[in-house]
Amino acid sequence: MFRSLSLLVFLFLGLYSHAQTQKDAIIWTTLSLEKKFTKRLYLNLINQTAINQNVTELGSSFIDFGLQYKVNSYFATSANYRFIKLRNLNNEYDNLQRFYLDLIGSKGFGNFYLQFRSRFQNQLYGLNIFDTYKPNKYFIRNKLSVRYSVDSKNSINASIEQFYRLNTVFKTQFIRTSIGYSYKLNLYHKIDLSYTQQFGLNTKTPKILFIYNIGYTYKF
Repeated sequence: MFRSLSLLVFLFLGLYSHAQTQKDAIIWTTLSLEKKFTKRLYLNLINQTAINQNVTELGSSFIDFGLQYKVNSYFATSANYRFIKLRNLNNEYDNLQRFYLDLIGSKGFGNFYLQFRSRFQNQLYGLNIFDTYKPNKYFIRNKLSVRYSVDSKNSINASIEQFYRLNTVFKTQFIRTSIGYSYKLNLYHKIDLSYTQQFGLNTKTPKILFIYNIGYTYKF
């Protein structure tokens, strides 16, 4: 899996060599809370900030909450809402809202754990969902992830994700690859470190993002 992801990265870098690209280094800091109501029903709350422009300014911040329901050991579904503050070219912050639904399939194989997630996403601009100042953006986001548990506390993971734009474009607009490490302090606390590259596609000015993420999760 790691070798395949590396080959994909080199492939996209080769495609970008023929176009004028923009590049940006970003730091994500992520705080996640997970509340377990039953064996099947979970509440997730996430707060994330992004320091972009080569780690010089606060580019965005969001709060995200949703419910996940485990249908059985292999399938789950979730519904989420996200409120985003996004810095614009005038150095002001726009209000964005995002609604999305996930369908998740997963399976363990010894120390390996595979997951495929398909997400339908609707992004709105403004606080009034019935009167947005820009057209909504609809995406299908398909993500394949693999995790390897070294032991009960340490694990490594990798993923590749496709952002397929539905309205007006009907093309893949982003590919995101990631590799990471997780450490479980105990049943309640976990720390995540990851490195992500995101490639913009089908645009006159493609952009590559180099993202460094540090996250903390608390389960209760």
